[in-house]
Amino acid sequence: NLGLNDKAEIVNRQFEEADPIDCKFITCRALDKFTDKLPRLLKWSNNRTKLLFGGLNLRSALQQQDLSFNEKLMPMSEQRYLLVLKK
Repeated sequence: NLGLNDKAEIVNRQFEEADPIDCKFITCRALDKFTDKLPRLLKWSNNRTKLLFGGLNLRSALQQQDLSFNEKLMPMSEQRYLLVLKK
């Protein structure tokens, strides 16, 4: 149980093609050239909580943009993180 009271929807396409009007959380797995896509993702997702899966490059990009986030090292990994950006 994830403790989600609201409905969840999986959108399997580029974030710019999806409409996030009613969602509270945005999640995104590690993408090719994630750091290049990060500014568009942040703008598109607006003030929603973001759950991003990525490595050290993504982590550094978030730090360079002076964004506040929590990180959790993924099990059995040395460089893959869940990075949680609160609004």
